[in-house]
Amino acid sequence: MSGKLKDELFVKFLNDYENEHSTHSTNAGILTAEVEELQNKMANIQNFMRLVETHGEVTELTADVARRFVDKIVVHEAVIEQDTYSKKSGGRFRQKRIQEVQVVINCIGEFKQG
Repeated sequence: MSGKLKDELFVKFLNDYENEHSTHSTNAGILTAEVEELQNKMANIQNFMRLVETHGEVTELTADVARRFVDKIVVHEAVIEQDTYSKKSGGRFRQKRIQEVQVVINCIGEFKQG
């Protein structure tokens, strides 16, 4: 051997390098997307804080306050479910009405209770 790699070993090293490079490129793309998402969230939080600062202390939910803070309210169709059997209701199953309501706050997104 005169300081030269065998062709098979060179091809193996080259393939390993290309696979590793591809993996790092993919990971870099994922991390870049995550950084951009975090920067967008931070900008939204800063915008919301500016909105809060301009209003000071809110003691009453007025139409103006609601317009400034609430982006949209989505009321979903009601769903009727059978509830527990009850002797109070004449020995029948009672029905329970469930209706989901989503409140989307300006700058920060959907408000989730609980």
